[in-house]
Amino acid sequence: MTEDRHAQLVSCIGAHSRPLTPDPIGIAEKTDPLLYIRAVLFDIYGCLLLSRTGRAGPTPPQSTDDIGTALSAAGWGTPKLPEPGEVADALAKHTRALAPKRGDKGGSHPEVDARAPWREVLGCLLQSSPKKLDAAAIERFLVELEARLNPVWAMPGLQDTLAGLRERGIKVGVASDAQFYTPLALEAVLGRPPEDAGLEPNACIYSYRVGAAQPSPRLYEEAMIALENEFAILSDEVLYVGPSPRDLLAAKAMGFRTALYAGNAVSARAEAGDLDGMREDPPDRTIAELRQLLDMLPMPKTTAAPSRLDLDADIDD
Repeated sequence: MTEDRHAQLVSCIGAHSRPLTPDPIGIAEKTDPLLYIRAVLFDIYGCLLLSRTGRAGPTPPQSTDDIGTALSAAGWGTPKLPEPGEVADALAKHTRALAPKRGDKGGSHPEVDARAPWREVLGCLLQSSPKKLDAAAIERFLVELEARLNPVWAMPGLQDTLAGLRERGIKVGVASDAQFYTPLALEAVLGRPPEDAGLEPNACIYSYRVGAAQPSPRLYEEAMIALENEFAILSDEVLYVGPSPRDLLAAKAMGFRTALYAGNAVSARAEAGDLDGMREDPPDRTIAELRQLLDMLPMPKTTAAPSRLDLDADIDD
């Protein structure tokens, strides 16, 4: 992706972003200090990003206007379009067909890069061979559509929290469901590339890249390999923060410490069964605001430099 096209897509997401307010799920917090943490991994949607759906998408289209506007922005004009439900059904069908088989790298939770099924659907809509469709135009279409259907906003305290973790020398990454536009969305709300805000590029594990969605162990394995190889960080020195009890259990199985982010009901995905499981195997901590991590993960103590020795003092002649 060229720099100009990258900037164009980030600008599109930013133009459609709008303030969203989290709705805490109202469970008891547990925020006492957690020691010996050297890395924090986040889920993205519902933890770093607020969004209308609380999901990574792709979001099924709701109207022909949404589809037509995105097609026009991608340079394809506006062909005669079927009902949105038909488009959504076709998208789901192609997504299932393209999903890695059970037992492959996605295991029982495969992930598909949204560009692949949408290429097939767009081929039908535009009456063209899918292989002939321009990759850049597909990406522009998807960003235009997703930005309208699932606008995003920064979780309150995001910038301060990332800065505070970096000040503490804590490595920050993500292990999360995501699509190719997710890092662009982070850049749009942060106002700078994620790595400039403190995220370690090699510790950012996105589901669309590895072909596995949460709570597949593969996401957490990839993150652990990156942290261990680059920073010699062990699993019990990693804190995983997310809104889903199910995903926290998978992270805990990897040996991570866990913190439930209970600050946003839309993304909490805390169904009754998940909450029951939490009672049996609770997360290490529960927070309602990102900034609580800074109180929970104390600043390293600095050791005072030894006073200068006076080598001439108290010497017997």
